[in-house]
Amino acid sequence: MAADGRPAAWSLAVVTFLTVLSFSFCWHQLAARSIWVDEGASVSIASQHGVALLRGIARDGGNQAVYYLLLHLVIIIGGTHTVTLRLASSLASAAVVPLTFSLGRLLGSDRLGVYAAALVAVCVSLVYWGQMARGYTLSAALAAASGSAFVLLVRRARPRDVVLWVLFSTLLCYTEIVGSLVVAAEILAALLSSARPVSPRRFLAAIGVTGLCCVPLVVLAASRGSGQLFWLGRPTPRVALAAVRFLVGALTPFRGHVESTVLLAVTLGLVGLSLACIPYDRWRSGATARADAALLVGLWLVLPPVVAYGYSLVGEPVFLDRYFSPGLPALAVLVALLVDRIRPAALGVGLMVVLVGLRVTQIPPSYHEVRDNWRRATASLLSRAKPGDCIAFDVNDGWIDFNYYLAGAGGASPHGAVPRPVLPADRFGTDPLIVESYDVLSGSRLGEVTSTCGRLWLVVSHVGGTSADDATNRQIDERYLGFQAALRRSYGDVSVTRFTSIDEYLFTATRGTPAP
Repeated sequence: MAADGRPAAWSLAVVTFLTVLSFSFCWHQLAARSIWVDEGASVSIASQHGVALLRGIARDGGNQAVYYLLLHLVIIIGGTHTVTLRLASSLASAAVVPLTFSLGRLLGSDRLGVYAAALVAVCVSLVYWGQMARGYTLSAALAAASGSAFVLLVRRARPRDVVLWVLFSTLLCYTEIVGSLVVAAEILAALLSSARPVSPRRFLAAIGVTGLCCVPLVVLAASRGSGQLFWLGRPTPRVALAAVRFLVGALTPFRGHVESTVLLAVTLGLVGLSLACIPYDRWRSGATARADAALLVGLWLVLPPVVAYGYSLVGEPVFLDRYFSPGLPALAVLVALLVDRIRPAALGVGLMVVLVGLRVTQIPPSYHEVRDNWRRATASLLSRAKPGDCIAFDVNDGWIDFNYYLAGAGGASPHGAVPRPVLPADRFGTDPLIVESYDVLSGSRLGEVTSTCGRLWLVVSHVGGTSADDATNRQIDERYLGFQAALRRSYGDVSVTRFTSIDEYLFTATRGTPAP
């Protein structure tokens, strides 16, 4: 069968089933998990309109720009219900399945495509982030689409192939900036391939147009820098291992799950063997196409994390496991390339069953992973709030998530009042504002608040535990500790209620409390 021929009916049936299965995993308990601070940022940016929307997108340096625009349309059509907000990510996660199948077919056969599709369909990384209002699964889908278009660009270079590769590659870069390294890996693979593009002129033209389309992204990223990633520390071997586990789809290593360790070991072994076979296949007559396929997805998988790790050691830290979600289809195809060559084929099928089974075991525990429990924290605070209370947030973007659940509660506490926000001093409402401030109350402003607020709620999230070499984080933590110490001196009584990644302090003035 020709690489660009029509897929067999059996493979279409299997891929359809796998796509539905993938979406079902994401749909299950889609709204059960509380939104967390990054999802709050997505909602606050995508809820803006006009110039405010563009400024919100620019705030992230162009990263996730395509996702924010998509979520903006979703909010206009369906509102901000938790299911609605996460639906785009779930659909993108499911779309990775047929797109990876298409890539596998182009690089080998229907069977290879089905193997790769089966691996991504039950990948816990895609399921977990498919239940989040973030653009990581969208970047994985666009990476798979870019890879398929790239193969056709190199092999056929029809005008449609050029347009599709430029389109998908540009959208990928504007969804996940690390995706630009995937595009670089594709180009490098073409240069190192045993076969040259059939139309070098169109190939170079496609690269040039894509580069021009990404100029605004470069300007945005340069103007913003990595300031929004100040909370990332220098990568360590443990952080690198987390990225490997993310790509492998083994996310529960420290909870006694033997399956996770077995999955990690088996998958890394298959990846290593697949990469080791590249020079052998190049040497063998008639096996160069398979070597070129492994070279493409191997560079696609390895280059982004290696470059990001190296840059994070010498420059600003940018290394985080979920940033490498565009590599998930590449790993699936790389493993499938090796499994597909096993003979007899029944042994390959048996190995795939084992791999798929191990991957499935990783999914159920992921439903219980809660990052920031703003739903419970908001409900608990509202149940105890009294008229005249004030509220402050540190870090201040927690205001966004509290505001989200406040709107869901009807905008009031059981006592008929909501604490007055003093940090930041913005009025709660149904339209989320973009809040990104790490200031604290100090000086006369602190005295004004303590003199007018008999009870002050301080909602703290993601403070502490910063890297020892991160001066910005240390400065924020020290500022916060000084702020809390001043509040303790100003109020006579303090109590704390803890939730996942969130602490709620209630400072209450008592008689004899000294003035600040």
